[in-house]
Amino acid sequence: MKFAYTSYLVFLIGLLVFVQTSYSESLSQHLANLGAYCSNDTSHGDPNLNPIDDSEPILVGTVENGSLYTVGTGEDQFWLIHVWGDSGYDYGYAYGTLLKDQIAQLLPHFKSTFKFH
Repeated sequence: MKFAYTSYLVFLIGLLVFVQTSYSESLSQHLANLGAYCSNDTSHGDPNLNPIDDSEPILVGTVENGSLYTVGTGEDQFWLIHVWGDSGYDYGYAYGTLLKDQIAQLLPHFKSTFKFH
């Protein structure tokens, strides 16, 4: 059963990549104001007028190939992680090591939300 879910997930990712690359020209017109691809088109909503936090990041921890910082205050605080290396393993190891406490807190919520058999 686990194999079926994995196969299904791999199929969906492949389909998404195919659709995205096949129709990238037409999709870019529809995604003009979403995420990092922003062309200042406000036809899909008002621009974000919240102030930008320009405070210095606070160093929380480091490993050989990564650093973890916090930025902001109170409800507006978030994690900033900088990882580097020669391979995906290097990035993943640094990411997992630096964020192990946050991942451990999130994992039970993830497992309860997505039922795995």
